[in-house]
Amino acid sequence: IKRLLATDNLFADSQFFNPLVLTGPSGSGKSHLARGIARHYHQLLGEGAVEYLSAIDFARQLRSARDDGELEAFRKRLSNLSMLIVEDLQRLPQRMFVQRELRDTLDTLVSAERTVLLTAQKSPATMMELEASLRDRLAAGLTIQLRPPSVEARQEILQLAAAARFDSDQLADLAKKTEGSVPQLFRALAELQLASETGQVASDLRPPIPLKQFI
Repeated sequence: IKRLLATDNLFADSQFFNPLVLTGPSGSGKSHLARGIARHYHQLLGEGAVEYLSAIDFARQLRSARDDGELEAFRKRLSNLSMLIVEDLQRLPQRMFVQRELRDTLDTLVSAERTVLLTAQKSPATMMELEASLRDRLAAGLTIQLRPPSVEARQEILQLAAAARFDSDQLADLAKKTEGSVPQLFRALAELQLASETGQVASDLRPPIPLKQFI
């Protein structure tokens, strides 16, 4: 992940992780990380080089292109990308046409040394709802399982998000007290910000949302 975010030569490094699949339960930070990568490369490569879609959006755009007689234009647009990101692979419709089109899109981009990033709640190898050849393409890349962040990781996330509004001791204390998902962490940071602005104690604000509500 650090290599992906730090590199200035995406195409040379893509051979090490292409396609890259981020897996983990809801709240483990997959979408947050995928959006951060999308923003990073959108700024680096320019408009039109990066496409960020949910699996449902991919299927919807594909069907619309087919119905409108624009299927080749749809395929050409995706094949010209430098990076394609597809979120929530577990929600990809179980239609052969849709799944094989995604498979062919992966083949086109990977063979052209373009980068493909996908997210899913579990490893694609265990997703029997996916067509076998699509599972094979995904298994040929790198799958990384994400878990809710550790105390150290939570503190790093808070330091980045807080933008120097709080000192390190405050953020370290917040990281220790806030267990669970990245959304919970941002919620706790927002409550701390509100408390500092209103003079309240953060613990007097609404209690943290249980992790199960995010899963």
